[in-house]
Amino acid sequence: MRWLNTDRRMLPFLAELAGIAFTNNAMLIAEYDDGIPIAVGIFDQFNGRSIHAHMWIAAGRRPSRVWYWAMHDYPYWQLGVTNVVATVSAANKAMNKLAVHFGGKLVGTVPDYHVDGSDLLIYSGIEEDAPFWKRYNGGRKSHPTYLHNLQVTG
Repeated sequence: MRWLNTDRRMLPFLAELAGIAFTNNAMLIAEYDDGIPIAVGIFDQFNGRSIHAHMWIAAGRRPSRVWYWAMHDYPYWQLGVTNVVATVSAANKAMNKLAVHFGGKLVGTVPDYHVDGSDLLIYSGIEEDAPFWKRYNGGRKSHPTYLHNLQVTG
């Protein structure tokens, strides 16, 4: 059974699993399948206008459309941000593709940033450029129907 969870008590465990650093005011949206985390989104550094997003998806897994919807709903509708920022290693091709899928545009590069010598890529996304989000009329329609059992907690 799949479900979403936003319980901040799980933040240290999920951040360690995903290799994501976070601040004390971070928020998470995690999707589980039979108790195993398959997708994690962590938002932090909210300043009233922008927020930093970190994402992790388990190898070989696909999050549900509901997780994608929640990942857009939280920053754009619940917080009302105008800009979502994501930083990704240039070596992580899958996450770079995901950042673009979320509507991110490459706005900067920090050369030789990571220990392995790869560059840090900086993506910026706005609500109007989020293709998945636009499918649901800017979030004004309810989230997509999920074919499996879905429990939303938090």
